[in-house]
Amino acid sequence: ISILNGPDAVLNGSNGGSITLTVGSSDPPSPFVATPPFPNLISIGGTLTIGNSVANPPGNYSGTYDVIFVQE
Repeated sequence: ISILNGPDAVLNGSNGGSITLTVGSSDPPSPFVATPPFPNLISIGGTLTIGNSVANPPGNYSGTYDVIFVQE
């Protein structure tokens, strides 16, 4: 199974501002072989790019990003 990460995600803040989420590598690393018993646990990391308090004021930030699993 290969993991394809989508583009960086923009997380919009409840008080304005935005934070960029760059989706990182997975554990197990891609590609990997799925093994019984199913399901297999997959962890995916990422990096938040946060600016100063004017660009990123305190508040709640939310957004979405795509992760695609390709079974070969």
